Amino acid sequence: MTLATLHARFLQHCAVEKRLRPMTIKSYRSDFGLFLGFLRRRRSRATLSPSGRRRGEGPGLRTFTTTLIRDYQAHMASEPLNCPCESEYLN
Repeated sequence: MTLATLHARFLQHCAVEKRLRPMTIKSYRSDFGLFLGFLRRRRSRATLSPSGRRRGEGPGLRTFTTTLIRDYQAHMASEPLNCPCESEYLN
């Protein structure tokens, strides 16, 4: 099972069971897209391809580790803010 499949299930749960607003679901989807992009860039820089993954299948659960999450958090902290509304809250 891929992370994308689990995320799709999570979004469905948020929409149906939790009844979250559509903009919240959209934000979750967008944030996950950023995370997947980070994973793909990281994997493309690696010299060895992950074993057991079929081409185009996307990141799997073996990719999802606490170290990876910490690396992603550090990456996001180093990125400039893209939304003007975020900077308003930080001033």
